[in-house]
Amino acid sequence: MPALKRETGPSVLVVDDDPNELRALVIGLRLEGFDAAGAPDGSTAQRMLAEKTYAAAIIDLMMPEINGLQLARALRTSFPAVITILMSAYHLSPKQLSRADTGAMGFVPKPFRFDELVRFIRSKIDPRAASDAPFESRRGTRTRNGEPDFFPPFEIPSKRSSQIPALVQNGATTK
Repeated sequence: MPALKRETGPSVLVVDDDPNELRALVIGLRLEGFDAAGAPDGSTAQRMLAEKTYAAAIIDLMMPEINGLQLARALRTSFPAVITILMSAYHLSPKQLSRADTGAMGFVPKPFRFDELVRFIRSKIDPRAASDAPFESRRGTRTRNGEPDFFPPFEIPSKRSSQIPALVQNGATTK
């Protein structure tokens, strides 16, 4: 399998038990200039976080063994500098996420538009980039009430993200 070149931008760890989604997100983030890596479960993510410093972790909520909420809480305690963004096909309101007490800086409902996701991630890593971020994240990392920021759902792919399915199909590796 051809290896996809790692970029030198901010490091992002994607945690998702769906191998296709994991691979697509890692490849897409690398194409966007991030140093992206993927973990198929919470245990692997914790091991990877102990070995390398990541600017952000994008974590799926619904995973076996260690779910996304549990992993986000563990990151808040063990790796407080890592910006945590949760994602899921299941909707969580800002109040629900705040009550979950995960320390997450944002929530991304699936499905989403990849280019908007990239801007959302960049706005969390570098708040100065928030002017280019989706409307929901322009306020910065938290809303006025101190609750996590939410990302609006989108379904239209961007030009660059249209390359992702071909790369996944052609066997680009995520290591």
